[in-house]
Amino acid sequence: TLAGGAEALGAAESVKGAQLGVSSYVYENELGGRVAVFGYMPWQYFDTWQRLEQTQNVCEWLAKDQLPVKVTNDDHVVSLIKQPEDRSRFMLMLINAYLDDTSDLLTVQILGEYSGNLVYYNEDGEKASIPSENITVADGYTTVQLPGLTGWGFGVLFTEE
Repeated sequence: TLAGGAEALGAAESVKGAQLGVSSYVYENELGGRVAVFGYMPWQYFDTWQRLEQTQNVCEWLAKDQLPVKVTNDDHVVSLIKQPEDRSRFMLMLINAYLDDTSDLLTVQILGEYSGNLVYYNEDGEKASIPSENITVADGYTTVQLPGLTGWGFGVLFTEE
């Protein structure tokens, strides 16, 4: 049993099924600060969708549903984003951290509303147009459908002034 309002996320058990205790939990203090504790190394086994989804969900909770960027349909795309505090613009680099190609279209959600000029460059430095039907703005996020990436490939998306 956890004290003080902490919430268990998982339990450890022996190979024979005996319960050994809580393996991970989350807690929010009275000032709104959030903490997640894992009794294992959560960055291991990212090649499984279950571990990646668990980690993404915890990060989303820690950020109070305000993650700056989410790639929603591909497990192996790493996103690096730079935004000013007012979210008036951004630069986003997407890296396929896998040998296999990604899906044909990547679905990327960026915190903020960017209905204006979005520019995308692929790993060959070629500018790729983004059809307006591939950009939607809703619920404080801009969702963009981008071309897939090759194995260990990358692309850069940014707002053009």
